[in-house]
Amino acid sequence: MSNLIDPVLGKECSRLSIQLQQRYGASLFRKMFGEQASYADQCAQGFARSRIDAQGVAGVREWLIQGLKPFAEYPPSMEMMIQMARIMKSYPMTPDQVQYNDFWFSLDAQYSQGYGRFWKSEQVFEGLQKERVWLTAFDELQASLEELNRAMHKIKGCTVFRSYPPSLDQFKDAVLAVRKNDAPLVEEAWLLALSVRPGQPLHLMIVKARSKISAFELNNNSRDRETEQRFKTAYLALLKSEEEVHQDVEDSPSIEITYEAPDTLLQALQQMKNA
Repeated sequence: MSNLIDPVLGKECSRLSIQLQQRYGASLFRKMFGEQASYADQCAQGFARSRIDAQGVAGVREWLIQGLKPFAEYPPSMEMMIQMARIMKSYPMTPDQVQYNDFWFSLDAQYSQGYGRFWKSEQVFEGLQKERVWLTAFDELQASLEELNRAMHKIKGCTVFRSYPPSLDQFKDAVLAVRKNDAPLVEEAWLLALSVRPGQPLHLMIVKARSKISAFELNNNSRDRETEQRFKTAYLALLKSEEEVHQDVEDSPSIEITYEAPDTLLQALQQMKNA
């Protein structure tokens, strides 16, 4: 190693070089990078120039151990590993995030197949960054695997997400709905608020959010984005509140409606799309 290289960084780069050689085989490794010791020195110099320290390299090694799909057949280049280190710096991997790996791989596979280009990232590092952002969000939510699976199941059954995948915020909101005694999703709540018929039972949280908007506004401004956003903001605040919701279907309050509502959720959704 060069005397200008931090010894700790040098050791991490040696470990990285050995890891890549073992993972992809000595023959392919030599063909692409040359001798292991020489490549370790090149890595150390490259990371040092990019101001990536030993901890950053360790993060890259740990991430690669997981078997990332973009590098299933060939190892990442030096430039790619530098980008990976920068992503890891913004969204560091924690021990608690390891539990989410299998769930993420399943979600990514299902959404890639179901939503195609609306989910898949065109660039390798867009996909890798998405992974880190979502896993970090799961960790911050302290979500259990059961909550994540139930949230994904709720989203799968929601009309709004038939053609387009949920955003990260929408998925996080789904986890909150699961925690709130399996309350309707924010998007479902809005459609239900529009389509409910006179005397029809309605979830208590929808009733509370709906009380923030007059029946006249729902009837005449149901296609207005401002009205929709006001309802969703009120409903989301209830999802985030610490108030517990325990409501059976039989106990669901009915609501008096003074406007003509759409017959079905699908019709309500169609009206929104045609707006």
